[in-house]
Amino acid sequence: MATKPKNTAKKTIDREAILNAFVSEVVSKGAFPRNFHSIAIALEVDEYVIYNEFPSVEAADKAVWESCHLQTVQTLEASETYMQYSLREKTLAYFYSWIEHLLYKRSYLLTSKSLQKWTPASMAKLPWVNEQKDFFNGLVQEGIASGEIAARKFLDERYKDAFVMAGMFVLQAWFNDKTSKFQQTDQAIEKSINLLFDVIAKGALDSLLDFGKFLFTQKPF
Repeated sequence: MATKPKNTAKKTIDREAILNAFVSEVVSKGAFPRNFHSIAIALEVDEYVIYNEFPSVEAADKAVWESCHLQTVQTLEASETYMQYSLREKTLAYFYSWIEHLLYKRSYLLTSKSLQKWTPASMAKLPWVNEQKDFFNGLVQEGIASGEIAARKFLDERYKDAFVMAGMFVLQAWFNDKTSKFQQTDQAIEKSINLLFDVIAKGALDSLLDFGKFLFTQKPF
């Protein structure tokens, strides 16, 4: 690990201030900076201060996206009401809150998406999505333990990926939403999450799987 040179920084500045300056730079220029030189000048700090927090522009971009998820989780976990919700309600609450946090940085996030030319397939592989996937996996395990989600051999290992796909669908709907107060996005959340739980909860799918197993093993015809 590199040792910090003495007396290189003009002043100290926190991680959030650096990200805010980075966001402002990207939105105003409509492009990612090649480095942090201009941001260091704007903040009146030496570049060391910024590179010590973010080794690259890509790392800063990831941190902006990641912060929206982390702030969402912190907000929910601080709520006593949230802790009493059913798993379906917790999932809906997460997505509504996530979109609310994304809204604070909408101009940046739209620019980031445009510059990186995401496709639906590539979105699910973005580095910050792993943070969401870990959170969703926790929800899945909670749901299986409570019986709100059906435990299905092999299939339940993929449930967290289904949550991620729902998240990407909601995010894409939000990107394209031009309705008042993002009503279209609210509908996308409600319909996609309700469909997700209709599939992963014990019900019609289990009946279909049981019937298929019966046909395969018993061969009644």
